[in-house]
Amino acid sequence: MKLLRAGCVAVIIALFFSLMPYVAFADTVYDWNLSCRMKTKGATTVYSRSDYSQKIGEIPANTYVKISSTDVNGWSLFSYMTSDGTKGSGVARRSDFVAAVVDHYDEDGILTDTHELLWQGGDRGKQSNGNSDTQFSAASSNVKAPQNTKAIASSEDQNAGLEATQAIETETGIRVQLVQLGITSSIIKVDGEEQTVPTKELTFSDQIDADKAIAVIYAPQTGKCSLRSKASESAKAIKQCKAGTVVSVLEYGKKFCKVNYKGSTGYVLTRCLKFHSSSQELLGAGVLTYNGKATGRTTINIRNGADGDSAKITEWKTGTEVLVFALTDGWYEIEHNGVHGYVMAKYLTMKE
Repeated sequence: MKLLRAGCVAVIIALFFSLMPYVAFADTVYDWNLSCRMKTKGATTVYSRSDYSQKIGEIPANTYVKISSTDVNGWSLFSYMTSDGTKGSGVARRSDFVAAVVDHYDEDGILTDTHELLWQGGDRGKQSNGNSDTQFSAASSNVKAPQNTKAIASSEDQNAGLEATQAIETETGIRVQLVQLGITSSIIKVDGEEQTVPTKELTFSDQIDADKAIAVIYAPQTGKCSLRSKASESAKAIKQCKAGTVVSVLEYGKKFCKVNYKGSTGYVLTRCLKFHSSSQELLGAGVLTYNGKATGRTTINIRNGADGDSAKITEWKTGTEVLVFALTDGWYEIEHNGVHGYVMAKYLTMKE
């Protein structure tokens, strides 16, 4: 009798768990989105978990999802929460999902970046980076990538026990890591090897216009601005952004923009950003000099604006090679190692 009673209890417990959702849901849509690494790329039909031909609903594009498993035929078991808080689960084609823009907090409560990065490279010969942005003109025509592929920087494969720098062929392309962002050229890592690629081949968010996707932190008076956890001046400041740093813009707003600053994701005042096009033409390459010499014995001040009163963002030694964008009122607009600023014309010699 005791065995029979115990058996009934076990069956009831098993039935209870079988009826529960296979993934626990977060309390809010915001928390749910933070915990997801995939989203729907378009309006997606949800099918029954017991009958893949039975439609049970439809969810809109950009709905964040958690994929539990994918079978050999490409059907994925997943759960979702829509923007109005509706929860559900079912199956859909794996091709209906793409990597999501996801924010994660580290142990110090700072948002760390795992956002989507697409690299649309061409079928070209590969050249490793030589730690100099001035190699861009050569590297831009010598970067190897499979024809018509996209590279995605994401932590999803790390969670599956794979290295973030390992190139993984997926339905959406090759997963890579962003090492350094620049306005016209950036460095990515593929299979542990760094490569310089044109920034215009990178897409950080398909929701952003090309002329708003790349920006420079602009704070000519203080030299820094706050990166906040939410789009509010009263929200927690999670980091101070140094003026002159090149950042990717994930969401644009008239008052606040969501950006990725050195791997941390948060919000900065739009007025603290100076937007640039990744297709901006270069004037050429130059070398910092003092009295025409590039000995490396003298440091040159780099400022946030073309003005001697603008905040100093860094100082570089003579001999440093830089990309040159323009010459305005006796100041060169330059960039080196992901830092964008201005230097007095007398301290720069253009390279032929």
